[in-house]
Amino acid sequence: MELSLQTHYLYLEVEKDSLDAHFVKHFVLNYIQKVSILESTITLYSNSMEKKIQSFFTYWVKARVKDLKHSHLLEDLEKMSLPLKIHFKKSTINLNRNTVYLKLLDSDVLRITAPTKDLCHYFHTLFKDALISPFDQNSSLLIDLSSSKSLEDLFNTLQRKEILSKKVLFSYEHEAIHKLFNRKKSYSYSKVSKLSQAYDLLESKPNEPIEVIKKRYKKLIATYHPDRVFAHGEQLIRNYTSKFQSLQNAYSFIKAAKVTL
Repeated sequence: MELSLQTHYLYLEVEKDSLDAHFVKHFVLNYIQKVSILESTITLYSNSMEKKIQSFFTYWVKARVKDLKHSHLLEDLEKMSLPLKIHFKKSTINLNRNTVYLKLLDSDVLRITAPTKDLCHYFHTLFKDALISPFDQNSSLLIDLSSSKSLEDLFNTLQRKEILSKKVLFSYEHEAIHKLFNRKKSYSYSKVSKLSQAYDLLESKPNEPIEVIKKRYKKLIATYHPDRVFAHGEQLIRNYTSKFQSLQNAYSFIKAAKVTL
């Protein structure tokens, strides 16, 4: 809300459809007699309120008005020496100011253009490990989507409607982003498939604690250690070495998966 002095009246600007606007309309209709009501304006005249009601209304306006710098406006409001014109203005919130634009330049490079400095900083921090270039003078940065983490971070971010207490909209080419979705699904499937194979290789189950799996892993690598067949020919040594390495990779993969759960 903003209060100002015009030539022959005080001017109070209230955002339409806000809680302040609903309060003013309710207050005027129930407590004030001398009033002129138009579609977007209400005018209160001098001596239109009882002193107690006028005092309450003045107190409420003082508490709600932003950046009230001139004390004489308060004096005029308290005395109601001038008519008070209340104008209900349309919302000044511009959703486009918080629109984040995404542009896929090729299969692995995404350009992000953010509208504010704090959002620029947010995306810079989020994708710091995948940065190709930091924000330029056009508030755009380039990120590499070849890693699973950057892809995961992107899709989690696209689900959000608010970032840093700001309402955000994401604008992008749906066909291009759809391809990214397909890649994410493919990655998720291959990851699940690889994890399943790792558990099978270690003769383990996903719900078992890592300590139990570790004991079984140690037993298996002891069984398939290449040194056990050192004197049994090159082919057998090669088979045991391959199995040994597969067991190591499987355990590392399961251990990493358990940490991220």
